[in-house]
Amino acid sequence: MCGDQPSAPRGDAVYYAGRRISRRVLLRQKEDCARALVRWGVSAGEAVLLCTDSTPERLSILLALWKLGAVPHLLNPDRTPGELGKAIRRSGARLLLISDGHLSSLETVLEGADLLQVVVIPKAGFMSRRARRHLPPHSPSEAEALPFKDFLASGRRIPAAPGVILSHDDLAAVVWQGLEYDEECRFTHGELAALTKIWEGALAPRKGAFFGMLPTCSLSGLPPMLAALRLGVPVLLEPDHSLDAIALTMLRERPPWGLITPALWRGLWEQPRIHKADLGFLEKLWVAVSEETTTHGEEMPMDVFFPCSMEIIIV
Repeated sequence: MCGDQPSAPRGDAVYYAGRRISRRVLLRQKEDCARALVRWGVSAGEAVLLCTDSTPERLSILLALWKLGAVPHLLNPDRTPGELGKAIRRSGARLLLISDGHLSSLETVLEGADLLQVVVIPKAGFMSRRARRHLPPHSPSEAEALPFKDFLASGRRIPAAPGVILSHDDLAAVVWQGLEYDEECRFTHGELAALTKIWEGALAPRKGAFFGMLPTCSLSGLPPMLAALRLGVPVLLEPDHSLDAIALTMLRERPPWGLITPALWRGLWEQPRIHKADLGFLEKLWVAVSEETTTHGEEMPMDVFFPCSMEIIIV
């Protein structure tokens, strides 16, 4: 996927806020992003900070980073400024790609990071015009940042981004922060590939779309989305994480597969429109119980069932 193999499946890659984004468009943006990363000095093994929403741009950025052998560090914008500042300093990164909705909340953290280049990714980038009208307004930020479109344009004079041969065992594919943000947790390319292979078997029929609603700072959402993209199964992304918006998207797009958190599972069960709807299209629902969830004492969601005969799998 990182190198855009000719044998890769065609068709749609992402369904996002009323738009269909083809695999060709996603991979073209991946190449644009890879050239821009080269322009800004990113090379194999280098850390790049990601604090992004579930947008098509996020997927193209990840593929671009892996093509160059760079290592994405996932940041959780809900953590305290002290924890985020510690993670940024420890990473040694010179580049942060952040969604516009999170920029104001990290403003105090970025004040002391003079050497960090900030690139702002608009949530509305791939949205339809109708969906953009319903976006809540964002307060302007005083942080100096480069718009994502200008970031992409900065690499246009580079004819092609150099791909690298990655070491599956030695080079990290992704880094995320531990529960207290006092440690970095790493997955190698080999470990990520093994998890993705397992999900490929689960999505092998290749029909319909895959609806993943896990936090972007969590590792558990990456392997299923990568497996779906690799198989040619469209990934369904919802920019509005309210329960009503998620329920509407599920009923409109009718995905046969879903991956959600326990809290979201319970919340959807309480939605009146879900109770009244025919959910026969939903064949499998994976509920991802993270280490952080179990640490805080949240009960396993074994007592909640949707009104249909789908298969519910706790992962």
